[in-house]
Amino acid sequence: MPACEQLYQVLARLLARHASRGPTQPSKAAWPTAVRRIQEHLAADIRRPPSLAELAETVGMSRFKLLRVFRSVTGVTPHGYLPALRLRHAQQLLTAGHSVARAAADSGFYDQAHLHRHFRRTFAAPPGRFARTGRACNDVQEHLADEP
Repeated sequence: MPACEQLYQVLARLLARHASRGPTQPSKAAWPTAVRRIQEHLAADIRRPPSLAELAETVGMSRFKLLRVFRSVTGVTPHGYLPALRLRHAQQLLTAGHSVARAAADSGFYDQAHLHRHFRRTFAAPPGRFARTGRACNDVQEHLADEP
């Protein structure tokens, strides 16, 4: 086979590969649904969040498109959304009476200090104080529910 013909075959394969369409991108109307699916995927396992590539594959977007869409709908990136999920989970655990260390571990924080920094930055109070006041509020509510 002449070199010129080989060159044409290689060029034809390259053109075919680059001309083929990638995954179809959701329309702007489908963005809220895609974001909801991403949020659900993130919430499924907050201790081991999926990579950006996994999230993009879940909704059929490129990683860059996913970042733009998620940020335009929620105001934060998926990486910025994850601490909010973890904090909400930690709040629930603390309210249920779990220790701060257990809430930190079960919510996907590296350690108690990591939870403390995020909690204090977000709620302007340390998680231990929240746990004490949250439990106190629950005790009062339970006591009031027991009264006739």
